[in-house]
Amino acid sequence: MNISPKKLQVISCLAQTLSFSRTADIFCTTQPSLSRIVRSVEQELGCQIFIRTTRHVELTQQGRMLLPIVNKLVQDYERGILRLREATQGKRPTITIAALPSLCALILPGLLIELKKSLSDFVFSVQEAHACHAVDLVRSGKADFAVCGVDYIDPDLSFIVVQEDRFVLLCDQSDSLRYAVKVWDERLINDLPVVSMEQGTNARDYIDMSFKKVGMEFRPIVELTNLLSIAQFVRQGFGVGLIPELGAKALIDGGLCIKYLENAPKRKLGIIRKQSDGSPEYMHMMADFLRSALINVLK
Repeated sequence: MNISPKKLQVISCLAQTLSFSRTADIFCTTQPSLSRIVRSVEQELGCQIFIRTTRHVELTQQGRMLLPIVNKLVQDYERGILRLREATQGKRPTITIAALPSLCALILPGLLIELKKSLSDFVFSVQEAHACHAVDLVRSGKADFAVCGVDYIDPDLSFIVVQEDRFVLLCDQSDSLRYAVKVWDERLINDLPVVSMEQGTNARDYIDMSFKKVGMEFRPIVELTNLLSIAQFVRQGFGVGLIPELGAKALIDGGLCIKYLENAPKRKLGIIRKQSDGSPEYMHMMADFLRSALINVLK
């Protein structure tokens, strides 16, 4: 089989645009030339990837099955070329880390100090991201690994669990005695003026799941997109935050405090990377450092 990386890039792009004219423009070629590339790949693979007419392009069932493999090959190739170019131009290699904002604030500075001791030739790039976006960055090859919490991992990713992060109430110190809840109870929590993360975030998914298990729906009085906004709402007397302890630890200043709940749900925190990237030597050092650092923070 002789399919060049460029041909795979064409297939991947056409699958996104579903337009021969747009794809031809992107690759600075003609539509007849693009059609010949597609036909040659289909002949090599022994199957039809696209159904095409004069007005319409769509993936066949086999095309949809093959697309994730094609996209992964293209991503790995482009990533490899970038690193090869960096090496030949004398640039220092880069390790890109995607991490939760709370981890960036509390854990990552110490982690990078430790990594720099063994990887002094590397440049570190950090991207703050919520869990779902962090996983997408790893999957797409834009990050070497992610440090976050997840409840599901694709088969082509691996997840090294290093610690659990329980959910807590974030309260204003002058107001904390109003909230008499001491044990996680979905019915009592729904009676509180709860400020939470918005639906679709990893932290919110865990709360919704806990409520669904007992046949209830979680009803916060307001949903926000980031922890800093939740802290401001709590600080101004709007209500009480229901967030993971790690996020709360990054916010407890300016009159805020944490209230722990017995039997509160926990999310898993760890390191996510691509299975195909193997297990770099520094990964085990990272896991050990994260584990000890999180144990110290999440007491």
